[in-house]
Amino acid sequence: MHLGTKGIRLRWRGQAGSCIFGASLAFGSQMACADPTTLICDVKEDSNLCCVVDGPGSIVLDEAAKSVTIHYPPTHTKATGAQVGNNTRTLTASFSPDTIGFQIDGRAVTLSRLTGVMVDWGLTWTCHVGKAQF
Repeated sequence: MHLGTKGIRLRWRGQAGSCIFGASLAFGSQMACADPTTLICDVKEDSNLCCVVDGPGSIVLDEAAKSVTIHYPPTHTKATGAQVGNNTRTLTASFSPDTIGFQIDGRAVTLSRLTGVMVDWGLTWTCHVGKAQF
């Protein structure tokens, strides 16, 4: 049977429509969400803070679980040099195309997906996706 170009177009559109429909169903489910992503963050403190940041922090984004896990960097106090313990927190988050929002002790915090910058409590986090270096 001979299909003209119109028939082929209709057939192709039908297949594409099925793929798009299937993809939209898949993206609506948790199975389509990406694996958790780890960000490595250079953390700079405001000069008015009591502590000095001694290394990088990290943030694990888990869109499927609607959560972020913040691994605060090691710090020490300016006055005595005493080490302040590392701290890790997992928080509920909302994910949009441009930002990731969550609350830390009642403060609304936003991580920009465009710039990788988050500011909270006198700390500026500049983050990039962590990748194996070798």
